[in-house]
Amino acid sequence: MYRSRDADRGLAPLAPGEPADTMAADLPVLPQAAAPSTTMRHTLLALHLMFAAVWLGCIVTEALFERALLPQGNDARKTLANLHVRVDQFVELPAIVAVIVTGAALWLQAPPTSQGFTLMFVAGCLAIVANLVCVWLVFARRDAARSEHWPRFDTLDHRQHAWGAVVLLGVLVALAAGIGGRGAAG
Repeated sequence: MYRSRDADRGLAPLAPGEPADTMAADLPVLPQAAAPSTTMRHTLLALHLMFAAVWLGCIVTEALFERALLPQGNDARKTLANLHVRVDQFVELPAIVAVIVTGAALWLQAPPTSQGFTLMFVAGCLAIVANLVCVWLVFARRDAARSEHWPRFDTLDHRQHAWGAVVLLGVLVALAAGIGGRGAAG
């Protein structure tokens, strides 16, 4: 038992048999603001994970249509280049922006300090930066396909796949750190 109803103010506990502070006992108990904050944090976390899942789904989907279309000739390569640009513009980049916004909102509510969070944060940032490099390469590769400059297309394609591996690794490490280390929970 504490001398006051505000136990979190660092007041010393009562000694056995010591009467409670009658003045503090007469104060009204106000509802705590933690419940809405916790609800908001859980909502943000759910949104953050949903957008991260959309992002990861884009990565996997793009890898599948890359594997299916690349070997089928130059017309298919043009289709692939255009399709990949559209997916990046309308699905992947908005998902990444949403991951950044929800992650920042989670951090602003209560900056976590665990090692799991640090690993998740660093891996996530690496994945975001690597994905932005991939997006640039995807657009450049589309331009090479439009101009039918196939040696440049092949060079850009190889670089984009290498950076894509970094993206995938970063997302998976961030996800594992968030789940295993409870980094997202703070």
